[in-house]
Amino acid sequence: INDYHDNAGYLAKAFKVSRVKTTSHFLTYEDLKKLAEYDLSENGRLGRVRDLWLVSAYTGLRYSDFSILSTDNITYKDGTPLLEITTYKGHSTKSDTRVIIPILPELLAILEKYESGFPKAYSSQKMNNYVKELLELVQINRIVEDKSNKAGRMQTEQGPLYKYITNHSGRYTFINMLVNEFQIPIDNVATITGQ
Repeated sequence: INDYHDNAGYLAKAFKVSRVKTTSHFLTYEDLKKLAEYDLSENGRLGRVRDLWLVSAYTGLRYSDFSILSTDNITYKDGTPLLEITTYKGHSTKSDTRVIIPILPELLAILEKYESGFPKAYSSQKMNNYVKELLELVQINRIVEDKSNKAGRMQTEQGPLYKYITNHSGRYTFINMLVNEFQIPIDNVATITGQ
């Protein structure tokens, strides 16, 4: 019927795809401070990219979430500003997760720069390219090892950190800060990040 195949082997319990361990890169707390303090007053595009990426690093949100934030997501409890959002967890998830994230003073400083409250997002692909350009400019370039899966084959290489940072690295940076800088238990981190 309709020229579709009738092979249902993928439904068998024995069918599975092996997960491959790849590298997740992130900025350290010191890198984050260096990035936040770098003078980009002469470069509006990279300034906006930096602010967008920092929104992710200060909230732990994915691109699909931080790119659509607005002042409607800001609430207050006992005078404390909070970010409330239903996070998108992907196509295979039956329900998304509502998270409430305290707005750090560093994030509040970013929000005060923009009339709409949040910087307008670039496309995910442009953001991934621009953040590499940004971090190279800021000289976040320590040499790291990267393990990736290309065409079904594991590859390992070394290069400057900025080469491997993406939109999702902001989320990894947030998680790294909570666990390593602030010693937040991993179960609490999972709750905060909606996992």
